[in-house]
Amino acid sequence: MSNREIPSQNPPLTSSKKGVSKDKMRIVMNLYESGIAEEFIAMQLDLEIPEVIRILKEENLYKD
Repeated sequence: MSNREIPSQNPPLTSSKKGVSKDKMRIVMNLYESGIAEEFIAMQLDLEIPEVIRILKEENLYKD
């Protein structure tokens, strides 16, 4: 077997320049709607806090 990568037929679902997956974005929204603070969401998903806030603002969920 060779070490060559096989090209994927389906590219990963990503959003924004930083490449956050759609699944991760859904998790951010679900956790936030469940009352989890942005800081804890960021820690759990290995994201920066501003990135979490950006995702929430894009979905009109962020409450200042």
